[in-house]
Amino acid sequence: MGENGKLRVAAIGVGSPGRHHARNYAELAAEGRVEMIGVCDPSAETAAQIGSSHGCDHFTDWHDLLGKVDAVSIATPTETHCEIACAFLESGVNVLVEKPIALTLDEADKMIAAAERSGATLMVGQLERYNPAMVALRPHVTRPLYFEIHRVSPFPIARSMSMSCPM
Repeated sequence: MGENGKLRVAAIGVGSPGRHHARNYAELAAEGRVEMIGVCDPSAETAAQIGSSHGCDHFTDWHDLLGKVDAVSIATPTETHCEIACAFLESGVNVLVEKPIALTLDEADKMIAAAERSGATLMVGQLERYNPAMVALRPHVTRPLYFEIHRVSPFPIARSMSMSCPM
């Protein structure tokens, strides 16, 4: 916790999904519920723009946040999740990682083991569970037989199929 007793948070990877994490942290900070330490992105321009829009520091190297935060959101390309999450978890930092959790089951197991060793919390971003529409449906849908999902926006191939990241 920071000197003010608030949870110190940061968003790592502030591209498409990460911008939402940054926005949510900024809203929580504006309500006095957390201290937003900053945002991190390998693109200096993106990091500066998102950091400026939320009135917080910005970083291009996630290592610079180690020792400064109590919780992070990781919304970087999947192949970077394990390395980044394990570094924070091993430092006792709580981690919310966007899905998919990792490239392989072995990487996911490493992340889980790091959380268990340190006592930090590891959570996968299953945020649709908290979507107000889904919450409203829960009392009415008690024994579903099946469900069907349709994506209504184009598949973001450039973002979703990324296999390299300078992080």
